[in-house]
Amino acid sequence: MRIEVGMDIFVLGFPMRLFTGIFPIWKRATLATEYDFAVEGLPKFLIDTATQKGMSGSPVILRQRGGYSDVNGNMMMGMSSATKFLGIYSGRYEGDDLAAVQLGIVWRKEIIDEIIDSGVPGDYILRVA
Repeated sequence: MRIEVGMDIFVLGFPMRLFTGIFPIWKRATLATEYDFAVEGLPKFLIDTATQKGMSGSPVILRQRGGYSDVNGNMMMGMSSATKFLGIYSGRYEGDDLAAVQLGIVWRKEIIDEIIDSGVPGDYILRVA
């Protein structure tokens, strides 16, 4: 699927620990930066959404119904829906001024794949540079 700034995307999670059974809450968001452009030189992009605490670690997906445009500009029709995993939500910009803009941070799926594929186990030690 072609990914373009301004598209509706979704953050699937449990805001404020709201639990509705086995299924997550779908929070609508808008792709706020170009997906393929590294924000601050890092493999992340920004979304415009009113997320809440408890959403960190949530998958972020693009869902198109009734057809979509592929990366070559071809229109793919006749599908009930198509879904693409974009990355993992990790929080939003904080601070007096930045919190007001409600921009969330999503780490691109490629960096998530790289972390998993490296096979290096993590730890819980906080390192201060």
